[in-house]
Amino acid sequence: MQKIGDRIAQLQPATFHRNSLAVTNQIAIHYKILRFAWWALAVIAFGVTVAIRIRLLGIPL
Repeated sequence: MQKIGDRIAQLQPATFHRNSLAVTNQIAIHYKILRFAWWALAVIAFGVTVAIRIRLLGIPL
């Protein structure tokens, strides 16, 4: 029969591995959100730039 301390020692690496995957997945989600935010900002900036250029050419929006 195994002692309780030995069983806990066997379970700890699995718990750590599971938690590290969760943290890695959470970082990946934040990275995707950040990447989407930068793309959205770039599209807005490009749209405003094109609108200003069209307006400067005298074409009414």
